[in-house]
Amino acid sequence: IYGLILAGGSGSRLWPLSRELYPKQLLNIQNTESLLQATFDRLKECIEPENIVSLTGGKHYSNVRYQLSAITENPVVLSEPISKNTAPAIVLGTKYLMETSKSDPVVLVVPSDHMIKDIKGFAETIKEGEKLALEGKIVTFGIKPTYPETGYGYINSNTNKFVEKPNEELAKKYLEDGNYYWNGGIFMFKASVLMEEAAKCAPEIYEKLKNFDFSSSDEIPFTEYDKMPNISIDYAVMEKSDKVAMVVLKSDWNDLGSWKSIYDVSKKDEDGNVKIGHVLDEGSKNSFVYSSSKLVATIGLEDIILVETEDAVLACKADKSQDVKKIFDTLKKQNDNTHLVHKTVYRPWGYYTVLGQGKGFLTK
Repeated sequence: IYGLILAGGSGSRLWPLSRELYPKQLLNIQNTESLLQATFDRLKECIEPENIVSLTGGKHYSNVRYQLSAITENPVVLSEPISKNTAPAIVLGTKYLMETSKSDPVVLVVPSDHMIKDIKGFAETIKEGEKLALEGKIVTFGIKPTYPETGYGYINSNTNKFVEKPNEELAKKYLEDGNYYWNGGIFMFKASVLMEEAAKCAPEIYEKLKNFDFSSSDEIPFTEYDKMPNISIDYAVMEKSDKVAMVVLKSDWNDLGSWKSIYDVSKKDEDGNVKIGHVLDEGSKNSFVYSSSKLVATIGLEDIILVETEDAVLACKADKSQDVKKIFDTLKKQNDNTHLVHKTVYRPWGYYTVLGQGKGFLTK
């Protein structure tokens, strides 16, 4: 088996801790390891480390390589010159694995920003999926829904058909039905099978691959990749293919798509609070308080998310945490660097901190 880790994305819903140049997969949220490093370690349970390839954007390349170098020698990291969604990334990564391995490998594709603690259950599910992949199926791993989530796509286990993100009423029906599973974006297939389906279902991607040659270089040419359509693998291939099979994921799973989801998976005190960093509290309940650089004192909060970083503070009701993306998008429109980088910026050679900034000066 070969592994393909998708390590792009902006992590806008976890602002201000996540920034465009330092997205959530690079974050060490619970003081252990980053989500990217945890993903790589999880894949090592069923794949040789040298057979794991990570695919990321050019602006994240050095940080991804730096983090993976801490847990494996000479990590293989491909750099997309421009972000084009999951379909071009997965098809391109599969072509790379076919050409460099000179074989027709079984490929396991995983996002880099999921939290899975039951590694044994995950590995068992992958073995189950491998059998179907060898039979020529494109395997997707469904997650049993625990509540009517509107932010995920779903898979119908009876028909193996993908359905788009539902509204709340439809999501409740899916939950009651019992045959609908969350689509977690984890896939497994023989490389040749995906290529055949891409040729049939997404010729606008497949035809352009003829201009890519990985026999002599790992570099992805910008001019050619820029011509790729911006489309997800779900829309481009999975919804059109008749070779899709679903396996139920036997492990726990959380995509940490919001501060509320991080609160849900974190250890709480007797009042239901999660306190990370230098936090002093009096009488708060069911709240999440994160301090990265300062003392944060809270009194009598209830169902609140509060996140402090060097240059920004977020405070919101827990049930509004999905709307953090709106703040991120507004900052981006205003060309406010708070969406882009932290005051402390990590580079392959070390890091720098912005000490002061104003009209005509910048001190690092």
